[in-house]
Amino acid sequence: MGLTTRYILDERRALADGNYPVKLILTIDRHHRKYSIQDQKGTGISLDKGRFEKIKKGHRLNETDKELRNILNECVEFSDQLISNIIRNNPPITFNKFSDLYKNKVRPTASIKDVFEKVISRLEKEERLGTATSYKTAMNTLAKFKNIEGLSTHSITPDFLKLFEAFLKKDLSLSANSIGVYMRSLKVIVNQAIADSLMDQSEYPFGKGKYQIPKESTRKRSLKKEDMIKLVNYEAIEGSPYFLAKNYFLFSFFCNGMNFADLVELKKINIEGDWLKYYRKKTTNTAQDKKLIQIFIDDRISGLIKTLKSSRGKYLFPILNEKSSAEKQRQDRQQFIKTTNKWLKKIAIKLDLSVKDISTYYARHTWATLQKRNGKSTEVISDSLGHNSIKTTQIYLDSFDEDSLKSLNSDLL
Repeated sequence: MGLTTRYILDERRALADGNYPVKLILTIDRHHRKYSIQDQKGTGISLDKGRFEKIKKGHRLNETDKELRNILNECVEFSDQLISNIIRNNPPITFNKFSDLYKNKVRPTASIKDVFEKVISRLEKEERLGTATSYKTAMNTLAKFKNIEGLSTHSITPDFLKLFEAFLKKDLSLSANSIGVYMRSLKVIVNQAIADSLMDQSEYPFGKGKYQIPKESTRKRSLKKEDMIKLVNYEAIEGSPYFLAKNYFLFSFFCNGMNFADLVELKKINIEGDWLKYYRKKTTNTAQDKKLIQIFIDDRISGLIKTLKSSRGKYLFPILNEKSSAEKQRQDRQQFIKTTNKWLKKIAIKLDLSVKDISTYYARHTWATLQKRNGKSTEVISDSLGHNSIKTTQIYLDSFDEDSLKSLNSDLL
């Protein structure tokens, strides 16, 4: 395979100042593609013909031209290292593979910390600040286990992950589900490293026969029908924390168990006639085919909207300020959910509900469980929840209560 890299003066079209852009040219089997070369400030380098030839030869250069020559030579060296990484870890070499790495300035010697920071930076640019914070926590926790400053991506082996799991379990006293959160973050980082040709696919440490992420049965978070009737009939002083917690919980419940992260983000334009239409916040950035959730606004939902609706701004409820930064909105969202959970627990004690330690997420699980007990199919429930997999819905569906289990075999024979 003919494979070369070098820098050239692109004389096809002069710039306004009469100079020509200096480009990196990659040749693969007699096919060429050019790429811009930038200086340390991120500005494209351009020169006239005479100065380019002088810098290329390297004779009697002033300090500025010496610096430019170093940048050009380092660009070629960097490109050669990228190509070596692709050939070694992710063959065959193609223009598209090289372009992705070159444009994103992926260092061929990047450490696992560098990959973490790249993913975190991307999430922050997408304003997915909660997810970015989760990855920062995972990175910092990994740093407690091992110095990650120069930790090679090749170090993330099944044995390394088993030792890290033991550290999380023994030294940090984390549960299987908490360990799973960290490991799934690390799994994404490994996938990114492979995409960036920093690791070979054969080095992938997760899966059957390698390292498997631990998990335990998800704790059921469903209230009984009797509990929900108590909540509906509970009369709280209008405007009080009890009143707000109860009504936001009921709005979530009656809106097909709407996740509170979506509830907070609802805008007035999401109401179209008798329908509330929105896309789940959780899947906006991940699902290839975003699923539109449509909820008919019946009298109960209509009454709750009138009770809670904001009188100003674009948001349906007075929780977020549209003029706030993304970070401030994230903090306000977290505080709202935290405060709501606090008062829901107080309500549960006051009403003597079957579960006292309830949270906003109980609305979602309870809606799914009660629909299942009313004979609705798992497929219909899954679609209404906005799940992309029925397996996810199964987690939501609570086991039948003890009375049902006692009479399970009574009429068997």
